[in-house]
Amino acid sequence: MIFNRFSKYLFLIFLLYTQVASAQYFFFGRNKVHYEDFDWKVMRTDHFDIFYYGEMQNIAEIGAYYAEQVYDELKVEMNNVVTR
Repeated sequence: MIFNRFSKYLFLIFLLYTQVASAQYFFFGRNKVHYEDFDWKVMRTDHFDIFYYGEMQNIAEIGAYYAEQVYDELKVEMNNVVTR
């Protein structure tokens, strides 16, 4: 009687464990990630390489301008020179 009850619980645990283990091998929702190809460009300044894609050239130029302006101030404050 005790062995019969024990075997039922053991069988139930075995079933639950196999269900959890088999779920690890399947993708949830099966959604595939679709990547877009960007036309990356590089804007090189004296101290920085700025990566951007085609339509954002004007924003990259503004970012390069500000980065070069702040570079000299931060170099003095941090007592460090950044090299490429």
